[in-house]
Amino acid sequence: LSYSDFALKDARVEKTKVTVTVENTGCMDAETVVEVYAQCDDSRAPLHPHLIGFGRVALLRGESRAITLDLDPRGFTVVDDEGVRHAVPGCWDVYVGFGQPDRRTEDLTGVRSLHLTLDLGSE
Repeated sequence: LSYSDFALKDARVEKTKVTVTVENTGCMDAETVVEVYAQCDDSRAPLHPHLIGFGRVALLRGESRAITLDLDPRGFTVVDDEGVRHAVPGCWDVYVGFGQPDRRTEDLTGVRSLHLTLDLGSE
């Protein structure tokens, strides 16, 4: 939570990073944390969106800035029963916001996470 209000726009995703513009729409200089979550329909992938990147940004009131967040490549993998990590190809839903991409976070922050799609190809 922050002492100001923030908005997100112009998000784009590449395989290892997300770029998004963060704007301080409130009346105070403040900091916020932008979080990136991923989810895939593949049955091997985690059922719920999971955190794959985050970053803190400090903005003056009325200021906006594009930031780039590195994504943990392990977020697009699974570990099998033998303990071996495997990439999960296919389309991934990527969410950029101020918390988990769910209704409760949206109600608390007043901001819906931005939804992007990342295609990691096929097997």
